[in-house]
Amino acid sequence: MGLDFSSARSCRGDFLIAQNATEGTASALRGLGVRSLITRAYTLYSMNFPEPPTIGSTIFSGIANNNGRIVTGPSVRAAPIPLGSSGEWYAVSIGDSGAKVTTDALGMAPIFHGRG
Repeated sequence: MGLDFSSARSCRGDFLIAQNATEGTASALRGLGVRSLITRAYTLYSMNFPEPPTIGSTIFSGIANNNGRIVTGPSVRAAPIPLGSSGEWYAVSIGDSGAKVTTDALGMAPIFHGRG
């Protein structure tokens, strides 16, 4: 008897926000299939989202309960997820001059950040 395994679609997407992106970084990420969105203030790199994010949209990763409705990612949404939504998720609201990163209330979806 063999092992029967089927993989479920992941509800996760990945992102990187770079304020000082170099061509070397951009080239390496493109080689991995990462999409980039260049704004006036930063470059947003994203991976595993079904469509490219745009300025004014929100990328969502994870799973959330929003007023009894289950929301799953990865997705590009027209509106942000309400902050009171429970689950394990993060969202990035994309603006031309800045981005707003939010996570679930318990911090179950960690966000790593640094300078460099």
